[in-house]
Amino acid sequence: MLREALRAAGVDASAAAVHEDAGSVRALVGDAGAATGAAALTRAVLQLRHRTLAPAPGRPEAQPWQGEGNVPRRICVGVRGAGGADAQVVLEEYLPAATAQGAEPAAVGAAELFVLSAPTPAHLAATARRFAELLGGSGPVPPLAGLARALRTGRAAMDCRFAAVVADTAELVRVLEQFVRDGAPCADLRDGGADPLGLGSVPETDGYLAALWQAGHLHQLRGLWLSGLDVDWSALEPARPAAAAGAALPASAFLRVPLWLGGEEGPA
Repeated sequence: MLREALRAAGVDASAAAVHEDAGSVRALVGDAGAATGAAALTRAVLQLRHRTLAPAPGRPEAQPWQGEGNVPRRICVGVRGAGGADAQVVLEEYLPAATAQGAEPAAVGAAELFVLSAPTPAHLAATARRFAELLGGSGPVPPLAGLARALRTGRAAMDCRFAAVVADTAELVRVLEQFVRDGAPCADLRDGGADPLGLGSVPETDGYLAALWQAGHLHQLRGLWLSGLDVDWSALEPARPAAAAGAALPASAFLRVPLWLGGEEGPA
């Protein structure tokens, strides 16, 4: 059944040699019951994400998952339901398009508008730290144009906002690190005051924003977005085809909040 499904999907069965099933879950956590499928799928996703093979029957220790050139890693997940129905899924890792020695496809010196938002200033600083670590680390770095576009068009704008106009990834890393280190104030719209000029209710605003974008007035767009104006970035992006490529982004940060149980016990 699995080989037929792989063949129908145009996937070479030999390229998906790693399997996750009820047996691998049972060896790790015991009988997971109705959660077996979710546990097997979670194990598969984490192994692809970290490129590490988790302990399993016949593999007592975790080990690096060596890839084969430009062929993406694949893993099969298969479980059987209580009614006897089989479910099979093949997961494949995402391999971004390679660029020559990390070179960015955008024109040299072309500025990009980087926007970031979160529900509170603390969440914003934590998320900014994640991006600084990603871009300043030793791993693969997404092109600046794709990263900036993915943030503008792929995430909803929240009340606490940070934005910067930068020329390259190195400048963006410096700006983010300074923001995290110095605790610079961000645009905090939680108490109201968003869009003080009421531009969002004026029909001519869309044309005004498009004109600013096409003319490359990114600093003005930055100021308007920080003031709380809702900008439909997707409507503006076709004017900049060089930034059409997307990028994988770090997840938004969640803060640890200690919750203490105290006080006198109530009546039983």
